[in-house]
Amino acid sequence: MTETMPAPTEPNASVKTTRQLLPHYLTSWKITERVPPEANKSELQTLRTQADQQLHAADVKQFAVAMATFWDFVRVFQVGKEPADVEAATKMFRKALEDVPMDLLELAIQRLITTWKWGSKFPLPADVRLQIEDDLTRRQHGRRRVQLMLDEIDRQARSR
Repeated sequence: MTETMPAPTEPNASVKTTRQLLPHYLTSWKITERVPPEANKSELQTLRTQADQQLHAADVKQFAVAMATFWDFVRVFQVGKEPADVEAATKMFRKALEDVPMDLLELAIQRLITTWKWGSKFPLPADVRLQIEDDLTRRQHGRRRVQLMLDEIDRQARSR
């Protein structure tokens, strides 16, 4: 049985998501247990690097591109009352979503566009985050799990 950690999503991510497989020994391991003998430090370091890449937040340019799609949605469908100062509103969205990776930001906006049912209510940053909250949490937990096992491998090596 293998648990998976989400990898960067593809453009049609709401339909198909690429997933990175975590080794069984990592998904079944508990912090109170000794590290299983099959645990491979090199493999875990590679997984940590991949997890870090998957958690890398969108940069300012990427964020602007994603928000352009969001603002198009708001204008075309006359969703709520568009803020008088779109630039200031975009800065507030950026501040609220600054930890979100680009692929998840795009996915959040895509999901928001395809599922928004509150017509006249203007979507707030929390509405965007809600679309990918579980995806982001799963990535963060996967990264922490890899790091915990690496820390435990080092601790056990020092205590020998």
